[in-house]
Amino acid sequence: MASTKGAAIITGAAQGLGKAIALRLARDGFNVVLYDLPCKSSELKRVSDGIRAAGRQAIVVLGDVTDEVSIKGLVDKTVIELGPLRVMVANAGIIKPGTKFMDVNLLGVFLCYREAARQMSKQGGWGRIIGASSIAGLTGVGSSPAYSASKAGVAGLTRVLGTSKTSLPIHDYDTLLATELKGTDITVNAYAPGAINTPMAQASVQIDEKLSEEDKLEKLSERLDKIGLRVGDPDDVAGLVSYLASEESRFMTGQILQINGGSS
Repeated sequence: MASTKGAAIITGAAQGLGKAIALRLARDGFNVVLYDLPCKSSELKRVSDGIRAAGRQAIVVLGDVTDEVSIKGLVDKTVIELGPLRVMVANAGIIKPGTKFMDVNLLGVFLCYREAARQMSKQGGWGRIIGASSIAGLTGVGSSPAYSASKAGVAGLTRVLGTSKTSLPIHDYDTLLATELKGTDITVNAYAPGAINTPMAQASVQIDEKLSEEDKLEKLSERLDKIGLRVGDPDDVAGLVSYLASEESRFMTGQILQINGGSS
């Protein structure tokens, strides 16, 4: 087996952006921890099989990003089984109306950021913490204010933690999270995609799951083109995350990078 760059955790790794990011980071030389809900276990197994076939290690961890104990256990298991944690990609998110946007999209990212920062600082202070924001969090989407607000929260959290690196007091719920990053080579950035061809995007515009992948993309493109949005591929976002997870991104922190085909 080829030498590894260390361990990378990807939440929401069963499908869509998480799956593409996991496969890309494996190709980049990371061993990968795939984290998602228990109901996604079969999808996670397929992703892990693909990673192992490429010559990298992969482990599956089931849980909920809104559960503090689960996220701490996720980080601990990663270090025990794969060694030092180098990359945390807090990708898990939801868009379905009526669900708990703030819990999953914002609190889940916060917990991942916190536990990753603590572990990376213990290891000597090199790491890449990466979160999932959205074009909706930067420009707002009138039809989904709660989703937009949750993704705007990710952008704000990322900017503060990435650029302050001082003893910034946060709510009593937490310790001084930014202190964990002070004087380290740990960067904190987020990606903000536009419309991407993922199962979540397809579900948001009610595309029939029984259609072929080609037909799903065609339907999604048709519907989003009517409101002036181009549709990207998950690999487009995975390429950006690959850079953010690399040594070459060392001078970039606290940034929210849009990747939206010129939609805004």
